[in-house]
Amino acid sequence: MINPNKNIMTQEELIKIIANELTQSEKNILEMFLEDDTGRRSLIAKKNYLATGTIKTHICNIYKKTGITNLVKICLAYHVYKTTTERVPS
Repeated sequence: MINPNKNIMTQEELIKIIANELTQSEKNILEMFLEDDTGRRSLIAKKNYLATGTIKTHICNIYKKTGITNLVKICLAYHVYKTTTERVPS
């Protein structure tokens, strides 16, 4: 369920949206931003053999789904999501 007042969304709510509503491609884009220290779409696109427009489209979709236009906040929540869902080898 999406919070109608997304401006005061908790990190837990954002993580649920990341887990349940973002596509794998959108999660991959967030991963690329986490791995790249420049945060520049053009460099991320070039390094990953994607068009800059593809990056922009995915980011716009992420903004629409989360209702948040702060990519840093979304990436931080994605990082928490990723580290809590990774399996530790036995």
